[in-house]
Parts: sequence; structure tokens; C-alpha cells
Amino acid sequence: MKENRVCAALGIEKPVIQGAMAFVSTADLAAAVSNAGGLGVLGLGYAPEPMIRQEIAKIKTLTDKKYALQVDMTSPRISELDKYISEYDIPVVYGCGMQDWPQEIVTEYTTKWHQEHRKVIFKASTVADAVIAEKAGGDVIAVKGWEGGGHISFESTMVLAAKAKSVITAPLVVSGGIANGDTAAAAIALGADGIEMGTVFLATAQAAIHPNAKKALLAAGDMSTVETNYSIGPTRELKNELTKRTVALEQGTSFTEAAKKLKNADSITINKGLVHGDTENGAIMCGQDVSLINEQKAVTEIIDGVLAGAQERIKEMQNFSWE
Repeated sequence: MKENRVCAALGIEKPVIQGAMAFVSTADLAAAVSNAGGLGVLGLGYAPEPMIRQEIAKIKTLTDKKYALQVDMTSPRISELDKYISEYDIPVVYGCGMQDWPQEIVTEYTTKWHQEHRKVIFKASTVADAVIAEKAGGDVIAVKGWEGGGHISFESTMVLAAKAKSVITAPLVVSGGIANGDTAAAAIALGADGIEMGTVFLATAQAAIHPNAKKALLAAGDMSTVETNYSIGPTRELKNELTKRTVALEQGTSFTEAAKKLKNADSITINKGLVHGDTENGAIMCGQDVSLINEQKAVTEIIDGVLAGAQERIKEMQNFSWE
């Protein structure tokens, strides 16, 4: 059997990437995913320096497997995060960011990280940025569709993945709306070499979220999420009093004025919702696939169950006929 391309490129056992989630994908969750054979990702984009150092130091005590640190390729903090990558010898860099990536910066840092013998995975929300990431030399390219949680794109996973597959030659990871064997099989049918999941890991013991937030996520239905924050970069989260206020603000004024009022709202509201459990006035970031999650499971059980389910569904697909 041929080795999976994502596994070969990143030096992991199973083609599963854990999405970077602010205040959630800390050392405990990332290490659990890595120990289960996937690639755990530290999502510390909003974290202050002491927390970044604490979580990096902690993950080194929890796993000897490959893990990654998230870096926003469009953020002014990129040089600061690169400092930690070098200082702590992070094995894999997980580059992401809003759309319209700067080719020169992406290429500059990718070259530097490769010279330091690190692997680099990029997650883009548009085909154009995926192409920029591949031209820069990314070892693995991921694309995230509109169904995903947190910061979202404008295209569905199905369309984005199919288009990316037609122009990308690097190992391809598909993200957005994947939470079980059926959705993973759909991504593989679109040409994915691996999958990324985020929302499904919120309902694990290792996810650093408040019990109130976890309860709200497990109770969510298929129409429980909403897209908002278009003035500062669209996000998907559970509907609540916060999203009602944000939608009303953006509908009642210009995006310029709304952006001023919502400046830095992401980090504040995510912390309030996921960490402190205010499920009405805080942000509960999640994808549309939240409706597929109705019980708490262990990280290993999730990864192995999704992969086994995908294999079973793919076998069934081979019997598909239109005659």
C-alpha cells in the first residue's frame, strides 16, 4: 500500500490535522491529537507571550510526536511568533490567515523554515492563496471551506476543494464541515490526501472550554450557527445575543463604522464565551458540522472512528452504479 502523502510530508501516522482554535487548541488538545497519530496544532494567535511560552513548554512534556504552531501569514505578529519557532525548535509550522496573502512574505518565511529543517503546512481560504502557498514551497496545502467554524471563507468546501485539487500538486488537506466518516469520505472523494477537523475536537476532555460552552455545542442543531463579523473578517459561531447585536450593528451602519466598534472583538468575545462560559454574550466559534456532534468522545476515538468510517464509506462507494 502506498504511503499517504500527507503522512509522508509531515512525518505523522494518520492524515488528520487538528484545526487551530484560539484559546482552545492549547497544549493538552494538541498533544492528544499528536499522540493519537495526527498533527496537533497550537492555536496561540491571540495569546500573550507568557501563555505562548507556557503552552509550548508544556506540549514538549506531553508528546514526542510532531506538532505545529499556528502563524498568521497576514499578521504583524509573524516575526514575534517566528522567534518562538526558532527558540523552541518547533517541528512544524502551520501558516494561515485571511485572504490576499503577500507572496514575498510567505516565500521568505517558508524558505527560512525549510533552511531550519522544519515542515510547513499552509491553510488557505481561497484558491489564489493556496497557489501562493504552493509557490512558496509549502509541504502540505490545506483549504478551508465556508462550512467551517471561526474565521470562514466565501466558498463551500466542495467547490473550494475541487478547484484546489485541479491546480495544486502538493499533498492536499481539506477542511470545513468534516466531523465523521461520511464527511471525511466526501473530502477524500474530492481529492484530499488528508483532512482537518476543528469543531469535533471541542467536545473532548482536552479542549480548554467551559462546561457551559461544551453543553451548548452538544445541543446545537443544523441551523444553530450564523455568519457574522463581516466588517472585520467573517466568522461562524453559535447564534446567541452577541451575534444578534453584531448582525444588527453591521446591518445598521457602514462596515467602516462597524469595524471601528468591533475592533479586537474576536479575542475578547471568544475568551468570554469558550473560556468563561458566557454562552449568550460570548462567542462560541464552531462549524456547521456541530450538529453532527452529540456526545463527548476521546481524541483517539474521534480520529480512529472518522478514518474507519471513511474507509467503510469509500468501500460502499465502489458499488455505486447508475445502470
